[in-house]
Amino acid sequence: MIKFEIENHGVDILLDNDGIEELMKYLQFIKTNDESIHLTAGNELSEDPSQNGKNIVKHVKIVYTNM
Repeated sequence: MIKFEIENHGVDILLDNDGIEELMKYLQFIKTNDESIHLTAGNELSEDPSQNGKNIVKHVKIVYTNM
């Protein structure tokens, strides 16, 4: 499970064991391929409502900037 929740002026990233492994694979993919990746609710991101009333993020774009 990978979930991003909006917390005031920041973002909480919630990961279970599988989510950590998935996120590491996504990061390695964009680094190896000099790419970006989109994570969307219902696919890579959890659609489960927040347990504490926070808004969940439905789309995340991760961009590799090789500087």
